[in-house]
Amino acid sequence: MPMFNSREEYEKWKAERDRRMKEIYKKDIRSQDLLEEAMSQIKAKKDAEKEAKTESAYSGDMYMCQGANCGYIYSSDTEDEKGGIAPGTGFEDLPDSWKCPKCGAGKGLFKNLE
Repeated sequence: MPMFNSREEYEKWKAERDRRMKEIYKKDIRSQDLLEEAMSQIKAKKDAEKEAKTESAYSGDMYMCQGANCGYIYSSDTEDEKGGIAPGTGFEDLPDSWKCPKCGAGKGLFKNLE
């Protein structure tokens, strides 16, 4: 803290310091508000994309793997690069040797979601 020649100088310095601190603090609050608003918008966008993806995923032939802790969903709308399966291939058209790309379970452990 600087040295002052009078109480009046001290009070003047203190008032100026307090004014500057409030100014800085307001900027921090505004920055925090903007950050929270941006994060909220990002979350809403991601939620909307996830919802749209989920809705579009249920448009085709869908089967869920019942393997332990798996939950992989086979959809005829998507490609299985690992298994060499092209989009549009129905579950019944998969070869008997096809395995779940996530856990390796056979076709017999899949349940139709429709």
